[in-house]
This record gives sequence, C-alpha cells and structure tokens, in this order.
Amino acid sequence: MRCILFAGASLLASCGSTHDDSVTQSSRAAVCLDIARQYAAALSDAVICDPTVTNSCSAQRPFEVYLQTDSHELVLQGLCQCPAGGPVHVNPARTARLDELLSRFASEGCVMGNCPCPSPLRPGDPPPSCHPTTSGTGTCS
Repeated sequence: MRCILFAGASLLASCGSTHDDSVTQSSRAAVCLDIARQYAAALSDAVICDPTVTNSCSAQRPFEVYLQTDSHELVLQGLCQCPAGGPVHVNPARTARLDELLSRFASEGCVMGNCPCPSPLRPGDPPPSCHPTTSGTGTCS
C-alpha cells in the first residue's frame, strides 16, 4: 500500500505541471535517495562506540526507512525523524558525516519523514548505552 501511495504522490505532483517540472522533481527525488543511501552507510559507522566511555551513545539522529517488497527485498525510501528520546542513538564523536549529509538533504529540498516511534525514555529508564562486541569496540543500542 505504501508503494501505491508513493507512486500516487509522484503522479499527483506531475499533474498540471510541465514536462520540465516533472523532470526536475524526478531528479530531486533521485538526489534525495542518493543522499539517504550515503546516510544509511554512514549510520553504521556512527553507532560504533567505546564501552568504557560514559555517554558514548548520547547523540540522536534520524534513521533510514525501508519498504519491504512482496519478494522480501528492502528498498530504501528515505530518512525519518523520531521525537527526542527515540530509538536511534549514535556516538556523538561520530556524527560529523551524518550531519554533513543531513545538511545536504535539507539544502536539496528533501523532505524528512516523521515516523511512529517507540515511546521516549521515561524517568528511571536506563539511558542508551554502548554494548561491547567481539571486535573490541561497541555498538550503540
């Protein structure tokens, strides 16, 4: 259903517009998706943390959104923001590339989605933390 809505929105955007407008919108969508792909790749680096460092998972950034097709493939759709305290926590020392890509995403006129997310942390909940991995580093979760 989401795929139909996405395609429908693209079709509606091109109704009543010139061919040049449709090409521009299509080009922008491709640019936005390319930035989202780069962001998704950079996000895997941003969750690397040091379990011995306090607050090494204290930053929060948007996350990538995928659509699962009927053939169970995941297709990147874009980026999505959760309210503060949502599920994507990253190492604040590793956010520079993410921030650069988010800036480009915004400057290109790309739209950040708002996703339904788990409830924010409540008083007394443990803060996001860095969990050790077998490689000697950790990962935010």
